[in-house]
Amino acid sequence: QPLYTAITEELANPPLPIRLEGWTSPEKGIALADLILKEKPSVVVELGVFGGRSLIAMALALRANGKGKAFGIDPWRLQVAIEGEGDPENIKWWTNNVNLHDIHKGCMEAIWRLGLEEWAIILRGASQHVKQLFPMIDLLHIDGNHSELASCRDVENFVTRVPSGKWVVFDDADWASTRKAVALVNGYCELVKDYGSWRVYQRR
Repeated sequence: QPLYTAITEELANPPLPIRLEGWTSPEKGIALADLILKEKPSVVVELGVFGGRSLIAMALALRANGKGKAFGIDPWRLQVAIEGEGDPENIKWWTNNVNLHDIHKGCMEAIWRLGLEEWAIILRGASQHVKQLFPMIDLLHIDGNHSELASCRDVENFVTRVPSGKWVVFDDADWASTRKAVALVNGYCELVKDYGSWRVYQRR
């Protein structure tokens, strides 16, 4: 259908400057869209937007539904991206290879190009500073800083705002640094589907 075609075109890494930075595959984008088409959430919150790949896939699905908004939370700030990070190579990569201001700009330009301003709302700030804005979340996508400190904080701050029966998606659930955060999610939610590198949960 046209929605799947649009998601695939956006996430299949066409040549720059159109390409959205990030790691969300077309397959994950379509799976997130399918969840949104089925469950018709009103409030979608994504922690960790980066280039906007998953946020845009979800916003396209919300537009297809004709309801809901996807709130993307990300500071696009180096100090926050490496908070709690213990791997010197990872710190070096974030410091030397990523221009977060440019990546934020690319995300915004993609939202504008696709006409998704009504469906994708960007909050440029650290997640712990904006949690109070979301008393209830229908679909939560956790994909921010993957350090143990930051990932556990995101779970504790936001999964409790997802009502029973609603949805939590956790990215990079197979990383050693997110193991404790995944255990916390398991305490709140039932695992619905394990895609290997990411998981879909339903809140108990």
